[in-house]
Amino acid sequence: MNRWKLILLSIISMTTIGCSNTPQKALQNEIGKSYNEITSARKNFTIYFNYGELLTTQSYEDGSILYIHVSKSELSKSTYLGVYERVSYKYSIYAFKVKGDIIIDWAYGLYEPESSSSFINVFALEIETSNNQPYLFIENNYRQLLKTSDGSSIDSWIDNSLSASN
Repeated sequence: MNRWKLILLSIISMTTIGCSNTPQKALQNEIGKSYNEITSARKNFTIYFNYGELLTTQSYEDGSILYIHVSKSELSKSTYLGVYERVSYKYSIYAFKVKGDIIIDWAYGLYEPESSSSFINVFALEIETSNNQPYLFIENNYRQLLKTSDGSSIDSWIDNSLSASN
């Protein structure tokens, strides 16, 4: 009986530890680190969290720079006759406020578009029939989608940079 309790406890522990690594916890660990180092896929055999592609940047008056990355992941997939597929994605949005290559704050957001991407599968070659609308939407609306490490809008970063430069 003790053996089963140990196995059950091990499974619960692994599940809890695995689920507790949220994007926010990963971002929190990046404050004070070099932006260039953590956004490199691999450096000195160290694997970093994948923050996705760089979408856009914005410079602030106080000399800091906002870097916004987007990572796309599949939510659901349906196939019709093995030829036509509909895929739903979610987009994780990671923003870093960086000054002198050092991360001074972060923001995170999630975007789940209502529409799905469509693919035509011909002889195992997938041809996407949708466009980059989610990326354009995120680029144009990231201020509404992102929350900073303290839960506020990233507009607070703009306000803080303006007061710091005066």
